[in-house]
Amino acid sequence: MSVSRRRFLELGSLVAASSTLPALAAAHNSANDQAAFQNPDSIVPTHYRTQAELAAYIGSSFSVDGGPENRLTMGLDQVKNFPRSGKRSATEGECFSLVFRLERGSFVPQGTYVFEHKKLGRTPLLVVPSNTEPQYYTAVINHRKAS
Repeated sequence: MSVSRRRFLELGSLVAASSTLPALAAAHNSANDQAAFQNPDSIVPTHYRTQAELAAYIGSSFSVDGGPENRLTMGLDQVKNFPRSGKRSATEGECFSLVFRLERGSFVPQGTYVFEHKKLGRTPLLVVPSNTEPQYYTAVINHRKAS
């Protein structure tokens, strides 16, 4: 099958133009994230919050979409620090877990669910049920830089 020069240039231009879209989208998202941090009135997703900020919400309730006809309520029970290993400095980020207690609704398996809080807004979190107590779920927040 033969391709004319005109058709080749048209397709090449289309490929070149579409290859810049992911970079433009990433730049747009990064700009939006930075604006959220600079504006104290905007809602920042939970996964951008620090351990100290989230610890202030221990005891408060989150509404969780557990699937069809399973709207859950989970309370933030604990915020646990993961200690640093090796010679990592405090400027390299933090890693901690959020432990939720199921207050209302039925058991849900490990998975990603949308958590909603009146002040924190909505954010998806991957939660894992506890091995020993099925009403507890853990989400890990990792802000550490890769080494």
